[in-house]
Amino acid sequence: MKTIDGQALWHSLGASHFREMSTFGALPDSTVQRLLTEGKVRQLDKGEVLYRAGDRVYSFFVVISGKLAMYICAEDQYAFSRHHIRGEELGFVAMIGLHDRVGTAVAAEETLVAEISSDQFLELHISEPEAFGLLLLNLSREMARGIRQLNNIIVQMSMQQNTGKAG
Repeated sequence: MKTIDGQALWHSLGASHFREMSTFGALPDSTVQRLLTEGKVRQLDKGEVLYRAGDRVYSFFVVISGKLAMYICAEDQYAFSRHHIRGEELGFVAMIGLHDRVGTAVAAEETLVAEISSDQFLELHISEPEAFGLLLLNLSREMARGIRQLNNIIVQMSMQQNTGKAG
């Protein structure tokens, strides 16, 4: 895993790249730049692990480019959960929930992620409450979409079980 200069990344990709991302959408450019420069930007090669199930949580990540595969651990077995793509966050729920990571995130291709620590998150809340509110709204929307997807899966599985048919 290689660390990338956040300011250089901002200039090479351009503001529009970040404005189109669901997590950073509607945030002032100065706030996104601050998150990139005060936080860490990491480059992962295909197959490289970002974090593992059981790791302590001190931050969450936003996919800048590329794709991460999430594998959830249950009963000492791993199952593919989903891909996280450009603009999406991962690890926010664990950070807010104050629990260890339940999955392992692996780069499915060369991937860039911005790491936002819990300290950085708190500092944004204190120093830029309006921007913090927008970021929190974006993160909440993404969680709501995930809950909706899970709800749809549960309903489909319940219907299949009731009818005895596979979907």
